[in-house]
Order: sequence, then C-alpha cells, then structure tokens
Amino acid sequence: MNRVLAVLALLAVSAALACSGCGTAGQGPNAPAHKPAAPNGPQVLLDQNSAPGWPNHPGATVWLDQAEYHLLARQPAHFVAIRAPLIDAPAEMQVSARFHKVGGPHGGGYGLIVDDRGTSRGDGLDQHGEYVVAEVGDNGDVGLWRRENMRWIDLLAWTPSSTVAANRAANQLDVRTMGTRVVFFVNGIQVADVDAGITGPNVGAFAGGDGNEVVLERFSVQSLPTAPQPRQARAQSQSPSGAPPAPSAPPAADPSGWQRIQQLVMGIATDVDGIYQSVAAGPNDPHSPVNDRSALTDDAQRLGAAQDKARQLEDELQKLQQFGPSSP
Repeated sequence: MNRVLAVLALLAVSAALACSGCGTAGQGPNAPAHKPAAPNGPQVLLDQNSAPGWPNHPGATVWLDQAEYHLLARQPAHFVAIRAPLIDAPAEMQVSARFHKVGGPHGGGYGLIVDDRGTSRGDGLDQHGEYVVAEVGDNGDVGLWRRENMRWIDLLAWTPSSTVAANRAANQLDVRTMGTRVVFFVNGIQVADVDAGITGPNVGAFAGGDGNEVVLERFSVQSLPTAPQPRQARAQSQSPSGAPPAPSAPPAADPSGWQRIQQLVMGIATDVDGIYQSVAAGPNDPHSPVNDRSALTDDAQRLGAAQDKARQLEDELQKLQQFGPSSP
C-alpha cells in the first residue's frame, strides 16, 4: 500500500506541474489572492503574491513583505488576532493554514481562529473579541482557548504533543467546525476534539507570546460534506460561571480501530495536499520545489510521512479484516 500511495502522491505532483500554465496567463506579481473556489473545494484567501482584504499594518503587528504575511506580537502581553476576508463561510468547514516561526524568544505560539462572532475589529491590534483559538507552541505543545471580551477560558490547556514540529519548523494546522465541536489537527494528526458551543461565522489567524513573529504561508477554507460522525464522549457540564463545556479528553497517543483508520486517511490526504499545494503555482514560482530546496525537502518529508501513515493504515485494515470493527 505504501508503494501505491507514493505513486498517487507523485501523480498529484506531476499533474500539478503539467497544469502549471493553466489559467495563469496575464497574472503578474499583483494578481489577486482571493481566487474563485471550485465547487466543494477550498477557497484560497492568501497566496504568495498578495493579500487583498487582509489587515496590513507595516511597522506594527501584521504586514505583507516579499510575498510573506507576517504576524508579530510586538507589544508585551499583547497578541495578534486577525480576521480573514471571507464572505458566506459554510456552517461546517475546515480551516487550514501553514505557519512557521521567524523571530522572538521561546514560548510563543500561533494558530487558527474559528467561531469569531465579529465583536472586535479583527485587525491584529484589537485585544477584545469573542472567538476560539486552536494553537501550537514552539516548545511542542497544543491548546485551545475561548476569548470572551478581555479574558481567556481554557478549552484545552497547553498539552505536550509529539505531532508538533517545535522551534522554527513549519506546522500544518487544520481546524474543523462540526456542529458545535472544534476538531483540531496538527500535521495531519488529530490532537483535540472539543465541544466549544461554536456559533460564529468568521475565521482568522493568531499569534501570541512577547516578541513572537510568525509567517502565515498558506490559508484556505473548505466546506465539509455532511456525514455521520463517530460517537464520542462529550463533556456536558458547565461551570457555575457559565463557562463553555470542559474539553473532552485528548485522544490517546495511539488510538485503534475505525477512529485510527479515519485519522490516518485524513493525515495521508493532508500530506498529499501539501505536496500539491507546493507545486500548484507552477515551476516558475520561487517557492516551488524546483527553485526552493527547502520546499523540496518539505515535500520529500511529506511523502515519507504519507508512506509511514500508509503502512500504519495497512496494519489497521488488516486488524479490521481479522477481528471486525470495534465500537468507536
């Protein structure tokens, strides 16, 4: 199966290179980043050329510099929360982004905002707001919080996770909003599933930690198909103060059965999509693996990670065939 996956991934790369010139005629360095979305496909809101509609405050907290979108928590004890220029967000969606840290001391973090109820400016300066943040830390942690005006409420306190690439390495983050739940993935592996009571339609990006500077490489939103979800225990109680429900327990380090199969398949899809995204702009893109050795290294790592997941998937499927499905 790992060989089959390798072939599929390479076919995706080849197809992207073959179509590198499709629909790109006349696009210069100022081509709009807000591209029409294919039916049921991701809506790309930010690319390497420009970022129309996104907050832009050079010399402050967010700015576009040589095709890189920077977030900098410049003022001590302040964070950066920006709202994506998305219209008509679907009720159930996946928000995806790739970040890497470029400056600041250890201890900073970055992540995705969902359930933004529009009570702040969302400009990278305003410290108010009502939203949920799914975040990774540069020390290798994950966490989720709800912002309620001027206070933070823990949904999942900082928790060490081996799925996070620490320090200045890049991380792929995916957050799915499913009903009232937030399901958080890091580098293709599920790290949290929390009933956060979400209702807000807006999404965005976040950076925190004194002096923490990060680059948002890619950002997309994709609608999710409606499908039955695995039954999982949900925390139902609320604190006397009316805080959101406590988070469900983090998934086991090595879940088994059908849930594990789903996680592996989604992880493989994320790895292969990452390879496709790196070549989607064509061979003349300075950030493509043709011109950027680090991008080539990243793609090779993604392919290796996908092959590892495929081997694990093969093992899980063999167990399923031998012992039958277990209750999720």
